[in-house]
Amino acid sequence: MIRSYTERFTVPTDTDFHVTISEQKAVPRLKATLMRKVAKNVPPPSAMVTRGWLKASHRTRPPQPIEPGAVVRYEIEVWPTSYLFPKGSRIRLEIANGDSAVADGLFHHYYGHQVGRDAVRHDADHASYLVLPVIS
Repeated sequence: MIRSYTERFTVPTDTDFHVTISEQKAVPRLKATLMRKVAKNVPPPSAMVTRGWLKASHRTRPPQPIEPGAVVRYEIEVWPTSYLFPKGSRIRLEIANGDSAVADGLFHHYYGHQVGRDAVRHDADHASYLVLPVIS
């Protein structure tokens, strides 16, 4: 589960959260240096482990629209899975406001075009975190 606090600045009064947890593969130091110099801003290779999503208005039952300017806490559930992260790899968490039609192909969500601006709050009063059980 991912907990995040977000503030909506503009209308429409809804937004979407799509989260992906991936194994970021270990990359040898020389290759990592070359990747940074040649292909700037390209993330290291990864393998998707699990994902989840939440339409912001569906954080409650019944659904409620987001009030612009209000800071709201969201708990975004991800699909349960079991995965062994090899030594040297990292856990990567990606948060976006939509699926990637390129990466997800036919299996992406589409709710129509939405224009707005969101801010993820991350401070002492609004701590975001990822809960992952560890099995020894």
